[in-house]
Amino acid sequence: MLEIEEKLKNDPAGSYKKEILEQFNSFSMEVRKEINKGLAPEEFKRMSGLLQAVEAGVKVVEQY
Repeated sequence: MLEIEEKLKNDPAGSYKKEILEQFNSFSMEVRKEINKGLAPEEFKRMSGLLQAVEAGVKVVEQY
């Protein structure tokens, strides 16, 4: 089991979960800002993949 999984399972108040989701959301906003500025095709592809990964992370953390 990963350390993050253990912390999420042992967080009955949900404070760690909230902290992680805030970090993901903050990072997601930064990535979206970069995408919205306009990027070269390869950079757009990379940043879009990064955004998808962050969104997937949010979905996983929300399950705890």
